Amino acid sequence: MDISIEVIDGIHGQPAEGVAVSFVSHLDDTEIERIDQRTDHLGRVKYSGRRVGMADGKTCTIEIDAHIYFATLGIDCCQRKVVVFFRPGGPDDVYDVRSLIAPSMQSICCMRRPGRASTQ
Repeated sequence: MDISIEVIDGIHGQPAEGVAVSFVSHLDDTEIERIDQRTDHLGRVKYSGRRVGMADGKTCTIEIDAHIYFATLGIDCCQRKVVVFFRPGGPDDVYDVRSLIAPSMQSICCMRRPGRASTQ
């Protein structure tokens, strides 16, 4: 499974560099894997070659830390984190997640392409 996440700064209309993004897989109420990264200069992070979220009852979340990002810019943000909950469909699927963040709003778009993940 490949997941590509892109975060855009809605105030400045540009990629949000340095945003803390966590990919977390859960089984029931138990966290079984957490991968923490920061977005690059293009506002992107990628998780590749993982086979998480495939068992019954397993779900994943993506956590985007908007508050810390805007705090580093000296901007007060009313939301702490943007959290996307989803249940992956298949081990070879590719997901593209786009998040537009601003201090008082967020917008998410998640697209799934079945059966195209790289084998790593």
